[in-house]
Amino acid sequence: EGDADEKPVHSVTLDGFKMSMYEITNALYCEYLNAAFASSDIEVRNDGDVYGKTGEWSGQRYLDIGYTENASNTCWILFNGAEFLVQVGYAERPVIAVMWYGAKAFANYYGFDLPTEAEWEYACRSGAQNKYGTLNGDINDGLANFGDAIGYPLAVGSYAPNGYGLYDM
Repeated sequence: EGDADEKPVHSVTLDGFKMSMYEITNALYCEYLNAAFASSDIEVRNDGDVYGKTGEWSGQRYLDIGYTENASNTCWILFNGAEFLVQVGYAERPVIAVMWYGAKAFANYYGFDLPTEAEWEYACRSGAQNKYGTLNGDINDGLANFGDAIGYPLAVGSYAPNGYGLYDM
């Protein structure tokens, strides 16, 4: 199954890699933003969004602070002019509205990297040929938050992990 640009199915050999067992929370991403802001590696521009200020991704947007899909699905990170804060009650939700540059800078800051497509698929399938990243490879709203079942991100770890112990794949 899959789109034309996802075929043909082929084997890929991977080296060992590590992956966080949980999605990155708003709280953890805020810690990074505050450290990067204090070291002048990022800036908040007039549009209210976060941009790289130094290094390889200088000028690239990291975070769309103004992102809103609906009242329950919005960027829950705020900037008060001096520091980044998470809206009350959303610290353990997964950070959203992060651009690739912001994800890459976050990972690099902590000495990690983003997974390749092949690494992501392998981790998601947990070593099996499962179609979905759940423990048994099935999908329903009791196993994962997908489609319009809920319509907004839940706290990380809200569902059972897959076979590798990775949540919310």
